[in-house]
Amino acid sequence: MASKLKKEFIELLEKGKEFRYSVAGLIGYSEVLEEIKKLREDFSRRFEEHDRKFESILKRLEKHDERFESLTEEIKKPSKRFGEYEKVQKDFNEALKRRLDALGDEMGFDE
Repeated sequence: MASKLKKEFIELLEKGKEFRYSVAGLIGYSEVLEEIKKLREDFSRRFEEHDRKFESILKRLEKHDERFESLTEEIKKPSKRFGEYEKVQKDFNEALKRRLDALGDEMGFDE
């Protein structure tokens, strides 16, 4: 008996649009759909919020990268200047040595 009733019920669901909607309403199908809709809206809102935060973090990271590169260049400048000073000092020492050698030769000193 129950088996026959199940088959008839399924047939009515398959064939009768109005009956199907009535049953869906009775079992709370529209409430379930409404909750799914609310969850989807909430998820979208949260996703957009996270997306904005992520974009903000990316912008800050780009600024940090730019600042890091700028600081790296600033750090390199003294070492470049130091190399220039070394060359000036080396040239000065060579010129001084030549001058002292010349003075020594004029005064008759041997090395």
